[in-house]
Amino acid sequence: MRRILAGLVAILSLSLITAQLSEAAVTPGTKCSKAGATSTYNGKKYTCIKSGTKLLWDKGVPVAKPAPVATPSASPTATPIPSPSPLPTITPTPTVTPKFLFADPCEFDPKTPAEWIAFDKWFRDSGNNCVGPFRVETTELTSEKPISKIELSAQTISACKLPQNYAKGATLGFPVTSDRLKPFLENRHPGPNTVYQIVPIYTNDAPDKGTNPQTDYKPYFDFLKEWTNNASDNGSNVEFRVPEKYIEFPENISGFNLMHDKKIEDADRFKVSLRKYVDSKINFSGANLVIILLPPGSKGGIIQQTGLNMFETDEGRFLATTFPPLTITSFFPGGNFLHPMWWLHELQHIGNGFDDNNLIDENGLHQWGVISRFAATDLIGWHKWLAGFWADNQIICLNKEQTSTAWIIPSQVKNSERKLIVIPLDSKRAIVVESMRSVGLNFKMPLNSQGALVYLIDTNLTSFHDGIRLILPSNRKTSSITPVSKATDVVIFKHIDAPLKLQDYVIFEGLKITVIESGDFGDVIKVEKA
Repeated sequence: MRRILAGLVAILSLSLITAQLSEAAVTPGTKCSKAGATSTYNGKKYTCIKSGTKLLWDKGVPVAKPAPVATPSASPTATPIPSPSPLPTITPTPTVTPKFLFADPCEFDPKTPAEWIAFDKWFRDSGNNCVGPFRVETTELTSEKPISKIELSAQTISACKLPQNYAKGATLGFPVTSDRLKPFLENRHPGPNTVYQIVPIYTNDAPDKGTNPQTDYKPYFDFLKEWTNNASDNGSNVEFRVPEKYIEFPENISGFNLMHDKKIEDADRFKVSLRKYVDSKINFSGANLVIILLPPGSKGGIIQQTGLNMFETDEGRFLATTFPPLTITSFFPGGNFLHPMWWLHELQHIGNGFDDNNLIDENGLHQWGVISRFAATDLIGWHKWLAGFWADNQIICLNKEQTSTAWIIPSQVKNSERKLIVIPLDSKRAIVVESMRSVGLNFKMPLNSQGALVYLIDTNLTSFHDGIRLILPSNRKTSSITPVSKATDVVIFKHIDAPLKLQDYVIFEGLKITVIESGDFGDVIKVEKA
């Protein structure tokens, strides 16, 4: 029996030594060769997973250490040695499903809420190359902290509030005079405390179906509430005011030609009639944004998303827009405006006055942010600061003349810690650094989109669809992707891997900006003279 026990101990010891010798270095996110293969390294078990078309090592899970097996001592008597107890059963740590399973932000989300599944299929079948998210993945800030020493050469926040250049129609900077401050604050919606007044109407050519507007469009209201609550780090109180019934509008809505590229005179005619039939039936006091909707199932394309600018009522003037009726029985022009991300996109134009992205220049912002061609990702940090979702104390305003080491948390994590580095170059330009992770409204971002996104705010660029440019990595080339779900050569995300990874850097205007530490906590950025 002693020989059996000794042999068992020898075998276990040899197995442990062999396992230690067989460990190979594994780095999460690097290539592996066979899906489902595992490797143990430094106390973690890593699994080879498929991410889009690539095989990559996942983040790994801790591996429990087996209890040591004691060597039996010699017995002084002839008492028989009892049979050894069974070796302890080690329950393997369950494999954690990796967060980063999406190859691009347009892929189908298996967790799409049930109320959006039919719409998702219709939207894809209608020929849309990119389908943005239908939900927000709320994530807490990790308790892990960076170990780098944080040293800031900061300056007052006013130095980073680039003044708006009023030669540009869209909002890119902050108001420069006190008389412009009031309208700036009143009109920056959607914001943390936006009050939406819904105006549901039925017309001769879009008849009432006896349904409840609140129920009909509830998924949109819930989506906007969820997004607002997650984006507002310092509290929010978003509200939707919805009448119980559709209000009669005794004219043909199609006669007003409410298309996306509207004619001003058509929109003005509609607003006159809208006030005539609706104003007495709704109290608009306290509203910030007015949305006009038709009964679901009305003729597709009978109206599109149409910005109406200011709508005059007895209670005052309010920003207003239409959206197409929720009709998914057939394809119609402007159907993309039915996606909730497109509601979010267009509302940024109507209220906050943000411009579409530059899609022409190589260093344009392209698909980064909701103000993009496919509206597949969240607002960028500069826009969130302008819109009031982030407070001034969440911005690190650095002096370009001095070296700094700064830590910013992921911009999509709901937390009031610092989220944005701003480095003013002069009175009209600033470098911005933002930590991107696959969380929040950006949960569909692939692994290679994580990192520190660096971009330039340039208020000198007053032309249409311009003013924000990417600052691309200096030490490597970036890549672009096309949809994985369709055989097409349409680029849906240019510079998808633009964010700086660990030890990546940019050199711009005599400054070197480097990621010196990176993790779930965000990114630690060193700013120094090149």
